[in-house]
Amino acid sequence: MRFVYQKRRKLQRVYSPRSAVGVSLTELLIASLFIGLTTALIGELVVTTTLASVKCNNQSSLLGSAKVSTERLVSDIEMARSIGDYYGLSNGTSEPIDFPNPSNPLYGTTGFLSGFPGAPVLDQPFHLGSQCLILQQPIIYWAKENHPMEPTFDPNAQSSPLNGFPVRIRANAYSSGAPPVAVENLDTVIYQVVPDSRPGEFLLQVLRIPGYSDPSVNTHYEGAIYPAATVASGIIGPKPIDNPSGVPQVFRYLTRTASGIRELSTAELADDNNIKYVVGVAIDLEFKKSTISSSATDANSQNIGIHNEAFIKGNRLKLVNND
Repeated sequence: MRFVYQKRRKLQRVYSPRSAVGVSLTELLIASLFIGLTTALIGELVVTTTLASVKCNNQSSLLGSAKVSTERLVSDIEMARSIGDYYGLSNGTSEPIDFPNPSNPLYGTTGFLSGFPGAPVLDQPFHLGSQCLILQQPIIYWAKENHPMEPTFDPNAQSSPLNGFPVRIRANAYSSGAPPVAVENLDTVIYQVVPDSRPGEFLLQVLRIPGYSDPSVNTHYEGAIYPAATVASGIIGPKPIDNPSGVPQVFRYLTRTASGIRELSTAELADDNNIKYVVGVAIDLEFKKSTISSSATDANSQNIGIHNEAFIKGNRLKLVNND
């Protein structure tokens, strides 16, 4: 008989170490804090970049607006025959710094000609000063067949030899004795600084009041600019030192003396005899452009100041005789 003996094995409990899969609560808090800080830094970078871009765009926009408005002003001043109402200067009457002057053959006594909305404009005489610039420009002969804005324009027409010469108003052109003698035919261009709807800001507006359109003269006439057109907005200065809440003083008037160019004082400008010696205009403009709001305390607003000087060119040219 065969016996088989088997060794009894002693059973033992085996303990395995904990698995490393997953994170602890401390690790999760540290990771969350790191992600939050990183997100905040990226957000700050995005906001800073956006504000910098907006400021650069506003600065560029301001420079462009200032350039366009001052170039237009300079161009009109250089083309002017006179500053103030020339008819008052030429006739030796008083108040040539007001438009219309009583000696003005078109608007001095009779108002604007038929077809032009004169009543709203003539409610007040325009007064030459730091907020109002009065220019008078000669009407230049430009034959209708040579002018692209005329219905009779012909690109193949021969250029008139009179093109480019100033014209004048014939004696008795529009009524007996009016004007009594031939006078220069001038358009009047008026720039005014007026309050804007935005508190503390002003507009620069322009009017063109046309000269006499003589139907017997075959030339193109520029039309009126009325109501006034806005040339620039967002103007905040320069303000008077003694009145910081007043209207900006944009225009200063220059005269030529033996010692050079100098500025006329307010008292000198009020003297009629000094107007004929004005040869140029100094232009000072301060602009503001807000990024978010129109508040004066807007930290993101951009301001810019600009100065320019323009002088009347030699416009005492030979006149076309319409007699």
